[in-house]
Amino acid sequence: MGWLVQHASGSCAWLSDRVRVDAPAATCRRGHVRRLSVLLALASVGCGGQVLGETPSGAAPDAAVTDAIAIADAGTDESSSCPASAIACAGTCASGRCTTRLADGWYGAIAVDDMGVYGYTSPTAELLYPALTALPFDGGAATILNTMVSLPEVVAVDPTRVYWFDPPALLSMPLGGGAPTTLAMATPTTGAPQPQSAFGIAGGYVVWAGANGLVTSLPVDGGVPITQYTTGSVLTLPLAATTTDVFWAQPISGETPNEIVRAPLAGGAVTTVMTGAYQYGPLAADATNLYWVASDSGQGPGHLVKMPLAGGTPVTLSTASSLLGSWSMVVEDDGSVLLVAGIVATLSQLLRVPASGAAPEVVAQMFGIYGLAVDATSIYFTALLPPDGGSAYPQLGALFKVTPK
Repeated sequence: MGWLVQHASGSCAWLSDRVRVDAPAATCRRGHVRRLSVLLALASVGCGGQVLGETPSGAAPDAAVTDAIAIADAGTDESSSCPASAIACAGTCASGRCTTRLADGWYGAIAVDDMGVYGYTSPTAELLYPALTALPFDGGAATILNTMVSLPEVVAVDPTRVYWFDPPALLSMPLGGGAPTTLAMATPTTGAPQPQSAFGIAGGYVVWAGANGLVTSLPVDGGVPITQYTTGSVLTLPLAATTTDVFWAQPISGETPNEIVRAPLAGGAVTTVMTGAYQYGPLAADATNLYWVASDSGQGPGHLVKMPLAGGTPVTLSTASSLLGSWSMVVEDDGSVLLVAGIVATLSQLLRVPASGAAPEVVAQMFGIYGLAVDATSIYFTALLPPDGGSAYPQLGALFKVTPK
C-alpha cells in the first residue's frame, strides 16, 4: 500500500514503505492519480526479489519507475471527448482515440462478434477457476458461459458457436448459451494450443498448433483431427488460416521457426512459402495477403512483411526494434496491422502499422497486454492490473476498448 501526496507547488510524490518517487505537476493532474499509483505500485513489486525504484529521499528514481511515470502521463487528454474524432469519451482520450475500461477481472485471450466480447474472467470467492464469459455490447450484464476453465489462453467464435480448450478437451457451445459439446480430446499426438496466436476458426475448421509442435485441424462439428505437420519441436508454432489453408512458421532444423509453410485445412501436401529469416514471429492473413514478422539475427529490428496469398514479392511494411518482441497479430479490414509486443508480465505495447506501411504507432502501453481482437469500429484487449490488495481472490486484469481504430 502507499499514498500519492500532492505538494502546494503542484508536484507530487508516491510514498510507501518500499519506494519514494517524486513526480512533476503535469503527472499529478486529476485523472493521473490512480494511474500513477497503479504503475508505481507495480514498479515497486520488483523482479526476483529486487525492489525496483527503491531510492533514498532526494535520490533519482529508478529508470523503470521514471518510465512508468512517463507512460502514465503520455498524451492524455482529461476532457470528456476526443476532439480529433468528435466522439464522446468516458475513458481516456489520446491522439483522437478513446480508451475505455469495459470490465475488471478479465485476462487472457478474447474474441469478438457482432454481439459482444468473449473471454475469461479471473477466479473469485464464488468461482475458484477462470470462467468463460460473454460481455454484450449493448451494456447488459456479463454472462458466465462455462466455469472450471484451466487454460484461459485461447478462445474463438464463428457465427453460431464459441470454441475453447479446457485441456484435454476442445469444446464448443452455442453463443446464446447451452450445454458444451466436446469436439476432440487433446492427445500426445494433437496437443493443446498456447497461446492465442496458435488457435483459430477458418473455413469450417478449428485449427491449432499444439505445445508439442504439431499443427492440427478439425471440422467445427467434430470428427477426426487432421494432423498436418509433426516436427518434434517443443515450441508452440505461430499460425494463420484462410478459408482454405493454414500457414505456420516452423524450424528447418533445431527449434527456431525459420521457414513459413502452408497446407490445406482439409489435409494435403505441405509446401514452403518463405525461408531466409533468422526467425519468423506471429503470422496473420486476410482475404488477399499473408503477414508475418521476421528478424535477421534475433537481436536486430523486426520486419513486418506482407505477401500475396497467391505468391509474389514480399513487401516490407515496417522495420522497428519494437516489432522484434511482437507475438500476437491481427489484420484490420483496411489492411492495417495490430501487434502486441513485449513480455506479458511487464510493460507491453499495442502497435499499429497502416496498410500503406510506416513506423509503428503506439495505440496503448500497459502492463501485461495479452488478448487482442477487433471489430468494424474498435480494438479490444486485456491487460494485467495489480491485485486489489485485500481480497483472498484478487481480481487481476481488465478488458479495454479503443475507439476508433
